[in-house]
Amino acid sequence: MADVDRNDLDLILMCTSTPDDLFGVAPQVQRELGCTKTPLAYDITAACSGFVLGLVSAACHIRGGGFRNVLVIGADIISRIVDWTDRGTCILFGDAAGAVLVQACDAEEDGLLGFDLHSDGEGGRHLGAPINDDRTNDLLGSNGSVLDFPPKRSSYNCVQMNGKEVFRFAVRCVPQSIESALEKAGLTASSIDWLLLHQEECNFFGLLPLGIRCYWKLLKGSWGKKTTGVVSISVCCPCSSKGMGKALSIRSDQLQPNSHIANQRIIDAVATRLEFPQEKVISNLANYGNTSAASIPLALDEVVRSGKVKSGQTIATAGFGAGLTWGSAVIRWG
Repeated sequence: MADVDRNDLDLILMCTSTPDDLFGVAPQVQRELGCTKTPLAYDITAACSGFVLGLVSAACHIRGGGFRNVLVIGADIISRIVDWTDRGTCILFGDAAGAVLVQACDAEEDGLLGFDLHSDGEGGRHLGAPINDDRTNDLLGSNGSVLDFPPKRSSYNCVQMNGKEVFRFAVRCVPQSIESALEKAGLTASSIDWLLLHQEECNFFGLLPLGIRCYWKLLKGSWGKKTTGVVSISVCCPCSSKGMGKALSIRSDQLQPNSHIANQRIIDAVATRLEFPQEKVISNLANYGNTSAASIPLALDEVVRSGKVKSGQTIATAGFGAGLTWGSAVIRWG
């Protein structure tokens, strides 16, 4: 755990596409954490790219806004928005949550060495959960009459995905994004110790749902102490005394994998494009499937706890998904 009091938080970034409230869940997380100094809290909605965008946003806030302690949370409850009769999509996803504390420091080198971010709305039709106004009932006014103007009772479709197009998008755009981030960092693929991609596909798995409310309780109950099912690691940040931030909390006790067959086509294809050895590719796809904004911190937690990732090593990470939105970051660990 980070040796930081919850009331020292300056900012909470909640990276999620499945909030409990349409207008954002970050302020509710702030409340459940018991932050009495009312730090700014807002959501980042970027689906599977959310965590990478959250890290970059935290760095920008620290560099330009005088923030010192930024909590970045990646959490999604995809089980809320899948069609459980469509095994082409429902078997791909899981529910999870993770968080990092990004801190300011006076180190000569940032922990965030370079990044690259993109969106392409033209491809959004290939992966998304669009609003479904035309099949919903009209909203009744206070007098019981049907309103002849918006808003109506609206709902969202279940996740819809064109797997072939998403695959083409990922293997084309993600390597380019990583190469761009490496160029900005003054590095090459051969100088990277680990490749950590968003965990995009899995053929079969089973997970117990993990709600954001459970995650609030987890953070609130475990802040500053060890709790069963909660783990702590050092996480890269742009401005800490060691070039890193601290603290990741994962509700790993809620993740119950059943029999599964991993499908790593996207991860393998990106690694091949970058000529990156498979033994240096971080993947836990077979265990948890696609956990959206939580997938990167979930995998990061495991490799740090196992001792595979060492202090001073460099990690290239990338998130990609609905929007279409994708981004990469190069970070120095430890």
